[in-house]
Amino acid sequence: STAFGPGASRPVIRGLDGPRIKTAENGVGSLDVAAISPDHAVSSEVLGARQIEILRGPATLLYGSGAIGGLVNIVTDRIPQTHSDGTRLLADLRGSTAERSRDLGLQLRSSAGAMAFTGEFSDRRSDDYETAHGGRLANSDTAARNGSVGASWILDNGYIGLGGNRFESNYGIPSPERPRIDLARNRVEANGEFNQVAGLERIRFAAAGNQYRHAEIEADGNVGTVFSNRGSSARFDLQTRPIAGFRTVLGADLEQAKFSAIGEETIVPPTATRSHALFAVSERALGPGRIEIGGRIERVQHVPDAGSTLPSRRFALASSAIAYQWQIDGSSTLSASFTHAERAPGIEELYSQGAHLA
Repeated sequence: STAFGPGASRPVIRGLDGPRIKTAENGVGSLDVAAISPDHAVSSEVLGARQIEILRGPATLLYGSGAIGGLVNIVTDRIPQTHSDGTRLLADLRGSTAERSRDLGLQLRSSAGAMAFTGEFSDRRSDDYETAHGGRLANSDTAARNGSVGASWILDNGYIGLGGNRFESNYGIPSPERPRIDLARNRVEANGEFNQVAGLERIRFAAAGNQYRHAEIEADGNVGTVFSNRGSSARFDLQTRPIAGFRTVLGADLEQAKFSAIGEETIVPPTATRSHALFAVSERALGPGRIEIGGRIERVQHVPDAGSTLPSRRFALASSAIAYQWQIDGSSTLSASFTHAERAPGIEELYSQGAHLA
């Protein structure tokens, strides 16, 4: 991970980070401003995650040019996919000494007829963490709170559901200036999956709408800059039955966002971003292993605010990949891959207009 303290560090995959690594929840982008600057946190809670996927190679073509280095996907049970076994309460309590952390997570699951319900709450807190030299690193404390509810209609061959989430975080940046970031995000999600429909193995869709905001608070308590991002994303894919041995996923995704920053460190102007893409990834058994082939075409547009003198930019992207995984035995594989990836620059790469602490 990057080194901006426990509150803000972002993932690094094989030397790539920032806008080259995409973070997602349940397959849909996190839609925050973490890529704008390394002191901005990823607005996702991992305490209640069912699993965390790290993808490389052809599979990243399913998720956009922002994932050319890889994808970190947090999979949650916010929208239940199956019925629970009665009403179940899961609790998770953790602590550690170096940063004096106190973590609490709760999840309640229940079902009624064809409906399944879930509710989650988590609270994480830590103090300044202890260094190897015996002191504590000032302004490295963190606090985060997360709550969500979701409901699904469970069918014999799939499900369709809706969920809502509120995430809040307040953390310090360990630097001589000692600023803090106070972050809040509201997110609404819908997704569904249907199996064995219209001659297909699977049809799946996911969508999310985000309202993100954070304030950068100076050491004297005054608000220096307020960042916000209002975004939405939708994706749809279908998986075919084997054709000549190839099982293929075809799909499309759309994403749009409106970014703005107001205050002392407004280094990127208000900008609207839109992207749309078509993709296909196919795999089949071949010899002692399996081969995977993928392609993606994408269009990205950045439009700065009308009051800015900066130009709009448009990008046409084409990416492809091929990989082979040789199954040596039941526990070992050997993989080789080749990827050609094209990425549109982020707004912070096109339009930054000055120095910034991070």
